Amino acid sequence: MDKTTEKAGTGHYCTFRLARRLFGFNILAVKEVNTQATFTPIPHAPPEVCGYVNLRGNIVLALDLRLLLGMEPAARTPESRLIIFKAAVGESFGVLVDAIGEIVTLDAGQTEDCRPELEGATGAPRVSELIGGVGKLQGELVILVQAEKLLRAVAKSM
Repeated sequence: MDKTTEKAGTGHYCTFRLARRLFGFNILAVKEVNTQATFTPIPHAPPEVCGYVNLRGNIVLALDLRLLLGMEPAARTPESRLIIFKAAVGESFGVLVDAIGEIVTLDAGQTEDCRPELEGATGAPRVSELIGGVGKLQGELVILVQAEKLLRAVAKSM
């Protein structure tokens, strides 16, 4: 098992907000966080694809994580960020989030594998595939998203 896909709850997580909810990716999957907001649309791409972004001469595919998780789309704000993943997760892609949070550490006792069972809801089967568990922080829960499954979810929608 590669370090970017290790079991939820055994490490450090890059947290972010979507619709005021707290989410996180394993920090070993994250390459960088960028403020880039200029997307070049891709004709006939699924709605979850924001487009391409040119980051220092590298072309990166940008996905809308809100749509991948079955949420309503939202306008970008000055707090919006693009989380770019390492090549081990998938070649040259990232996700758009509402705001970036902090790096948090969770041990196995702070996480549970409680994936949503939302069959029948819009986008629900995909949502349950993307969630790796839930982490318990003081006063808040963090939903742990499996970055390595994001590109496959977009491919399934095509």
